[in-house]
Amino acid sequence: DYILVQDAAASGYTLDAEQTEFSITTETKTAVVFEKTSDAIRAVLVKTEAGTGERLKSALISVYKENGDLFFAGRTDENGLLTLDRIPIGRYTFRETEPPEGYALNTREFTFTISEDGAVTGDTSLTDEITALKITKTDAYRNAPMGGIAFVLTDGNGVTVYTKRTDAGYRIPCGEEDGTDFFLTGADGTVEIRGLACGNYTLTENVPGGYVSNSPVSFTLSSSHSVSGPLGLHVTNAPTGLIVRKVDAATGNPLSGAGFRIKVRDGSAGYSVLSFAKQTDGSYFCSDTGTETVLMVSGTGELKLIGLPLGDVWIEEAVTPEGYFPISAQKVEITRYMTFSSPFELTVKNSKYVKLGMDSDWWEFPALCLGILIAAGGTVFFLMKRKKKKKEISVPYPR
Repeated sequence: DYILVQDAAASGYTLDAEQTEFSITTETKTAVVFEKTSDAIRAVLVKTEAGTGERLKSALISVYKENGDLFFAGRTDENGLLTLDRIPIGRYTFRETEPPEGYALNTREFTFTISEDGAVTGDTSLTDEITALKITKTDAYRNAPMGGIAFVLTDGNGVTVYTKRTDAGYRIPCGEEDGTDFFLTGADGTVEIRGLACGNYTLTENVPGGYVSNSPVSFTLSSSHSVSGPLGLHVTNAPTGLIVRKVDAATGNPLSGAGFRIKVRDGSAGYSVLSFAKQTDGSYFCSDTGTETVLMVSGTGELKLIGLPLGDVWIEEAVTPEGYFPISAQKVEITRYMTFSSPFELTVKNSKYVKLGMDSDWWEFPALCLGILIAAGGTVFFLMKRKKKKKEISVPYPR
């Protein structure tokens, strides 16, 4: 009597542990034949999206033997599966070496073991987080969020990226027919875009009036930027800045009691007056909802203006300091280099008027002089006309 036992299986196949008993006697005339079968060992790795469980195709996964040698590398199929057939018994590690487009790379290393009976134990699945970009927009002067600011995103080839808003609030890339070629920051000054392909991008904003920006901003989105660790872009806008100093023309000492109106061209032949909101520090911030149009200088003769529109503005004296002659409006070009932290400074000089010892208002003396000049001019004109008339009627005496 004999017992047939399989001691080892071919590489990549299971061991048939079943014992087969048989006998050989003197009456056995033919060869004894037994058929033993071994199943191919199979390991299946599954790739899914974190949070949703959606199967992900085209993830490149590398599998390594226990000694560190590469055993196999391949991409997941349409069902997010990577199948390893006829894999030998042993211990293996695997990791993702290239994520699907729009996903962050999972940098973890996973391990599984193949036993003699073909059982697979350990890790056989891995997840990827979607890529994420978070843009934060703030006002550098107030250190406050800026909502409703429009941005355009272009890829490394200069092609505009179309996006659409999801029910969850973030945006995702989409086709031109499904999305828009721009997006707006929310009330909190932020916007998040998920699922962008890794690569180089340029972000360009529609800069609000009265502000300057370092836009456009170039950046690179990599496979390390995920929902749990997004690429953060902090884009700030600095409002323009102008300081008007009111001084005595003779002494250079500051003058109080002066007020100004700020005007801009209104698109026609006229001008419009800008409105301002007075800040707690005494400065004036240009605002359509502001109520201040006559802006008074401080006790030190200083007027700080924030958020003026780029281009030409006219500084018109609305209130003249007592005892001084008024001055004409002055034009200033506001450029992107004049910010609240580095404002342009304009000195406006006023000259005192002199009463010359007379108890009258300052304008009475110039008016008196003008009257005298007019009267004198009239007298001269009358005398010249009379002389001319006499010349015309004189007749030579005949000889």
